Amino acid sequence: MKMAGTYENQAIQEQKQRSWVLYEVIQKADLICEYHEYQIEHLKRL
Repeated sequence: MKMAGTYENQAIQEQKQRSWVLYEVIQKADLICEYHEYQIEHLKRL
């Protein structure tokens, strides 16, 4: 019975790590999008 609990804990930990990585990727993508929008606005003003 203890093995199942350990396995569940490991699965939960992996899920947390995965969602954290996904969160970081989304944050970076957001920054890149903002940067491109800024560049486009800047080019429009030229």
